[in-house]
Amino acid sequence: SAEGVCGFLKLLRDLKTPHRYRAGIKKHFKMWSAKSVNVACALGLGALGSAEFLRSQFKSPSDSSKEQRLGGVRHYFGRGLVNCQAGSEEAGGAGDGTAETPRRLPEQLIVFAKYPVPGTCKTRLADVLGPSGAALAYKDMAEDTLETAAELNETRGTHVNVFFTGCKTPDFRQWVKWVFPNLTKPFWSLTKQPVGNLGERLAYAFGSAFVSGSKVVAAIGSDCPSVTSEVLEKALNLLQERAAIDDGTQNPLCVLGKAKDGGYYLVGLSEECGKIFEGISWSSDRVFEETVRRCKENGVDVAVLEEELEDVDDGKQLKMWEEVRVEHHPHRSSRCLREDAISLGVVIPTLNEESSIASLLRDLVDKAEGEATKEIRIVVADGGSEDGTRVAVERFQQELEEQAKKQKQAEQQRKKGSGGLLWGGKAKTNETSCEKEFSSSRSVKVEIVDAVGGRGWQLNEGASAAGDVDLLLFLHADSRVQKGYDVAISCALLSDPLVSLGAFRFLVDRDGASGLRSRLLSVVEWGVRWRCTQLGLPFGDQGFFLRRESFEKVGRFRSDHPIFEDFELAGRLRQTGKVVVAEVPLTVSRRRWDKHGVFKVTFLNSYFIALYKMGMSPAKLYKRYYGRDAPECPHAKEAPEV
Repeated sequence: SAEGVCGFLKLLRDLKTPHRYRAGIKKHFKMWSAKSVNVACALGLGALGSAEFLRSQFKSPSDSSKEQRLGGVRHYFGRGLVNCQAGSEEAGGAGDGTAETPRRLPEQLIVFAKYPVPGTCKTRLADVLGPSGAALAYKDMAEDTLETAAELNETRGTHVNVFFTGCKTPDFRQWVKWVFPNLTKPFWSLTKQPVGNLGERLAYAFGSAFVSGSKVVAAIGSDCPSVTSEVLEKALNLLQERAAIDDGTQNPLCVLGKAKDGGYYLVGLSEECGKIFEGISWSSDRVFEETVRRCKENGVDVAVLEEELEDVDDGKQLKMWEEVRVEHHPHRSSRCLREDAISLGVVIPTLNEESSIASLLRDLVDKAEGEATKEIRIVVADGGSEDGTRVAVERFQQELEEQAKKQKQAEQQRKKGSGGLLWGGKAKTNETSCEKEFSSSRSVKVEIVDAVGGRGWQLNEGASAAGDVDLLLFLHADSRVQKGYDVAISCALLSDPLVSLGAFRFLVDRDGASGLRSRLLSVVEWGVRWRCTQLGLPFGDQGFFLRRESFEKVGRFRSDHPIFEDFELAGRLRQTGKVVVAEVPLTVSRRRWDKHGVFKVTFLNSYFIALYKMGMSPAKLYKRYYGRDAPECPHAKEAPEV
C-alpha cells in the first residue's frame, strides 16, 4: 500500500513537470498499475486460499486441538501467497473425503548475522586478512548463509528471521535486498538483536518465534559455510516429528549440530525452553557439553546430528571454506579466500599517453601500503596509440621483472644473514641507488591490451583482462595516486556493504601555476567536492573504484558511449547503493585548464552535461567535443535494467 501511494505521488509530481519530461509519465503509470494489479491478485488469491484452508481445518477430525488449528492458521497467513495453491489442493483433498496428507507445522529458521564493518567482525580472522579483508570474508559468509536460507524457504516455505546487529534496520534491509532482490516480506523478517550475552539473545529469539505462532524453530550462525539446506532439512524434520505428537507423553526435543571447536552450529527446539541457555560458558570448548547437561536438567530430549562441522574463526579454515563454496556456491567463489588476500584490478584507458603512463604505473606499485592487498593487476587498455605508449608500458614490465629478481635475491640474503636488512617485515636492499622498499608478500602484474572502440569499450575490455579480482579501480592516465591509495579503497568499499561506488578527493596539480590560476583551480576543486557530496555524482577523472560484483551486477560501462560513460555508470550505481568519496586525494593534470583556460573548461563541462541530460547522443557529443567522429565500438550494447 505504501509503495502504491509513493508511486501515485510520483505520478502527480511528473504531471507538473514540463512537456519534454512527460515521456516518463506513461512508463511510471504502467509500472505502478502493474504493481497494483499484482497486489490485488495476491489479496484475492490469498483470501480464497485462506478461506478454503480454514474450512478444511475446522472440518478435520475431532482429535485436532484448537491450538493446532490456530497455529496452522497463523502459519498459513505468515507463509503468504506462494503456498496458497498447495494449501488449497490439500484442503480440497480433505474435504472430498480422501486420505489426508500430513501437514507440516509452522516452522521458522533464525539466522544470527552481523553487519560487516571492519574491526567489528571476525577479529581473529583479521590477523590473517586484515580488518578490511576479514570484513569482506564475513560479508561473503553471511551472504552464503542467507542464500542457503533462501533455498530452504523456497523448498519448504520456512519463515526466515534474521537477527542482526551492527547497524540500523534500514541499512541491513537494503543490504539483504541488494543481495536477494526477489525476497518478499511475508517470508523474511528482520529483528535487531537485544543487548546481552549469546544465551540471552538465543532465549529471546526462540521465545519471540514461538509467540509468533511457530511450532518448530531452529537457529544457526553465519560463520559456518558447511551448513547446507540438506542439514537444515534434517534438523527440521526431526523437530516436526516430535512437535506433531501433542498428547503430552513426549518431552520437548532439542536438536544440536555439534561443531569441531566444542560448540554447536545449529540448535533447534520443538517447544519453548529458554532455561537451557542459562549458565553456559559461552566462547569456550564446553558449550556443547553444558548445553546437553542443561537440556537433561530441564527435561528436554537431545538429538545430535551426524554432521560435525567447522566454523571459520581464523586462517586455518579458509581453505575449507573455499572448497565448500566451490561445491555449494560456485557462482559466489572468491579469489581472496583461496589466497587469503584482497586483489585489486587497476584499469587505465590510454590514447597517446607516452608522457604520463610510466610515472602512473610506478606510483601504483610504490605507493601501495595495504597489508591485505596481496595482488595488484594493472591493465593498460590502449585505444590505438600512435606514440610510444606501448613501448613505455613494456619497458616498465621489464623493470618490474628485474625488481622482482632483486627482491628474491634480497630475501635469500636476509635468510642467510648477509646483505639484507629488515625493517618492519620489509626487505631493503643496498643494490639500488634509490633504496626502494618493497613488500615481499605483494604480487604486481602489468599487461597491455588492445581495445580500439571508445573509452567505454576500453574500460570493459580492461576489466575483463583483470580477471577475477575483488576490487576494481578505473584511472585516467594523466592522474597521480597518493601513498596508501589501496588502503583508502578497501576501507571505503568494505566498511559498508551498501557502498556501490567510490571516488578519490579531486585535486588539481598546481605546481608552477600562477597565483590567480591557482586560486581559480581551488574553486574548481570546491565545486567538484560539492557535486560529489551533495549530488553523489563523481566523474571518471576522480578515479572510480567499486566491487567486482557491483560492476557486473549493474551491467558494466555502456560500450556505445564514447563519452560520458563514467557519468552514466555513476548514475546507475547511485540507484543501487551509496556513493562515497575517500579522503585520500587523486592529483589530476591541469593540462586541460592550461590549454583552454579555467572558465572555458568549466563552462564546456556544464554545457555538455546539459546536452547529455537533454538527450543528445554520445556520438554527437563526442564529435562536438573533440572535433572528430567517435570510434566505432565492436559490440555496442544498450543500457541494462537496474
